[in-house]
Amino acid sequence: MSVYRIGFWTLMAYLLVDFGQVHQMIPGLSHLMPGAITTVILLALVLVELPRGLNAPGGSWVRPVVIWRVLFLGAIATGLLLAVTQGRALMVIKTELPRFLTAFLGACLFIRRMEDLRVLQNMFIGVAFMISGWVISHGGHGPGLYIDENDAALVLVMLLPFSCMKVFSDTGGGFKKVLIPLGVFLITLTAIGLTLSRGGMVGCMPALAFCWLKSRNKALSLALGVLALMVALVFAPKNFTSEFESIGDTHESTAEARRYYWDLSVQMFEKRPVFGVGAMCWGNALYSGLLPSPDRRAHMTPHSVYFQLLAELGLVGIFCWMGFLVATFRELRELRGVRLEQGARMVMGDDPDPRVMRRMSMDIRFIRYFSATLVIGIIGYLVSGGFLSVLFYPGMALFAALSQASGRVWRTELLVTAMRSRNAADRAADQEDEDRSEERNGRIATPRAALALGGAES
Repeated sequence: MSVYRIGFWTLMAYLLVDFGQVHQMIPGLSHLMPGAITTVILLALVLVELPRGLNAPGGSWVRPVVIWRVLFLGAIATGLLLAVTQGRALMVIKTELPRFLTAFLGACLFIRRMEDLRVLQNMFIGVAFMISGWVISHGGHGPGLYIDENDAALVLVMLLPFSCMKVFSDTGGGFKKVLIPLGVFLITLTAIGLTLSRGGMVGCMPALAFCWLKSRNKALSLALGVLALMVALVFAPKNFTSEFESIGDTHESTAEARRYYWDLSVQMFEKRPVFGVGAMCWGNALYSGLLPSPDRRAHMTPHSVYFQLLAELGLVGIFCWMGFLVATFRELRELRGVRLEQGARMVMGDDPDPRVMRRMSMDIRFIRYFSATLVIGIIGYLVSGGFLSVLFYPGMALFAALSQASGRVWRTELLVTAMRSRNAADRAADQEDEDRSEERNGRIATPRAALALGGAES
């Protein structure tokens, strides 16, 4: 097995542990230290593959998404010298740097084929099912990293479109083939409701809306969406409706507290506008003397990814994070249906081989829905993040890396298709030359045969 294949399956194992938290759901698995083992192996494989990845068929791994991620890590690293509490910034670096060197670069290096993306899609659907089952059976709380109901809701919102889009990306198989992803979609939506997370509920709405917009059959998807919401309401707790209705109540205690935290974030930014107070130092800055002592006990986080970014990383962090987002969406923009079809027509030519055309059509359909899944997941993160302090959670960075990896997969597929089309054209030309040669030889052989026959008669 090649380094690339070992790296891919190690990456899958790593994501199951770090992003999926499966070791917290399977009894006894955490004692085997799967996180440490997969991290060490994946890191070694990434370091081996990095030089070769500079000249990969689908393009180098050094692209804007990676560059902006490095700059964002640099913005975090400034806290090692300038943060209110350098130890907190160091703790973030100790978490973010290994994730960058393993999951982020691993996705950019080891995801190369359409089949890899299909495996990844199925894995995320399985993770959504497991986390949803855990949330339903544990009173709205998730496993491990997602024990807080808000964090559990966020990851489920990001995973929700995988099962929905699989219904439309697969071809053939009939209703039986879509039954499993539909079931996971219903269970995931129910689990989001059971968390009673307002951020999760708010993020779920645009995710559902975009899933409907990207679907092929709008009437069918609308009916399925209504059915899913009805199922979620049936299993939702009694106070679900009141919690959802209270989202727009700005005088409700939680909403008032959030506005208070956001005001404190602005005050911190005014004190340290360039580099901020340091990654994960919001609570430390609050009681460090940087601001007047708050008139009431405040939480240790600002309850918003945007105010967290503003206060903790300042203008430098905002610049790097926005550049990272723009680079990610540009990668995904290249995978829109129109551009995919343009690229396919360019490499297949005017008279494509039917087998090549059929394969390319299936790949276009899949990559289009897979990229839409990533877009919807990121939008869910950005909307839910308006109410959650999740700047340093792994979901956004992972989806950005998958966006770059998807672009590389498509570019590689175009190269392969171009080679297949060229080979098919060469075979057709050779066959045509052979037919012409046989025809010419036949015309020459006929007069000779006639002369030979005449000579024999005389």
